[in-house]
Amino acid sequence: IPLVDDTLFVESNTVFIHGCFGFKDLIKIDLELDSMFIYRNGNFIERSFMDEYLLTQNGKYSFLIFKDGCKTYLDDAYEFTIVPKIQPPTIFIIQDTLQIESTYFNFLVYKNGDLLLQTNQNKIPIDLSEDATYTVIAVGGFGCQSDPSDPLIISSTNNTSQFIFKFFPNPASNKLNFNDKIQEFSIYTTTGVNLKTIFNVESNLDISFLNDGMYIISTKINDKMNRGLLRVIR
Repeated sequence: IPLVDDTLFVESNTVFIHGCFGFKDLIKIDLELDSMFIYRNGNFIERSFMDEYLLTQNGKYSFLIFKDGCKTYLDDAYEFTIVPKIQPPTIFIIQDTLQIESTYFNFLVYKNGDLLLQTNQNKIPIDLSEDATYTVIAVGGFGCQSDPSDPLIISSTNNTSQFIFKFFPNPASNKLNFNDKIQEFSIYTTTGVNLKTIFNVESNLDISFLNDGMYIISTKINDKMNRGLLRVIR
C-alpha cells in the first residue's frame, strides 16, 4: 500500500456499491482497514470499524479511511439509490404456454430448480407431458431480482384439465364461453382484487360488467383449480 506524507492512497475502484433493496445494499471496502468515517451528502454519519456499511438512505457517500496510523479520503462521492423491492411475478398455464404476469420485462425461468432460460418474453411454450415444477424470478434495474414466484406444478399422471381449461373468445367483449361446466368461477384484477365469484356456471357467462382491460380468471372444474388471463375489448 503506497504511502506519501503519511497519507494512505486507495484506488477508487475498491468501493463497490449495490442498490438492490433488502439484500444488496452494502458499501464494501476492499481493504483491511482499522476504521472509517462515513459521510452522506457531506455530513458525518458515523464511524465504523468494519470494512462494509449497510445503506438505508439515498444519497452521495464519501469515506475517510484509517489504517496503521494513516488516513485517506476516497476522492469520489459515490451516489447510491435504493431500488424498490421487486415483487415476484404471477405464473399460470394457458393451453401449453407458461404465462408470466409482471410489471417487469426480464425473467429467469426455472424448471425443477434449474435455470431453464433467461428471457424478455412473458409467454413460454412448455411440455405438459412431463412432470415438472416451474418458478420464475423477475429481473429489474441494476440486475436486482425478485423472490421466486409461487411454484407451478405440472403432473403428467393427472388429467391435464388440472392445469388447462378452455375459454373463448379471448379477447372477449360481452360473453365468455367454456368447454365444461364450472363449479366455481372467480374473476380478479391483475393486482389480485376479487371482482366477482359465481357458482355452478354452465357453458357461458355474461361479462358485460367488466371494463376494457386484463383480468385473471380462476375456475374450479371437477374439483381441480385452473387459472387463466382474459382480455376484455369492446
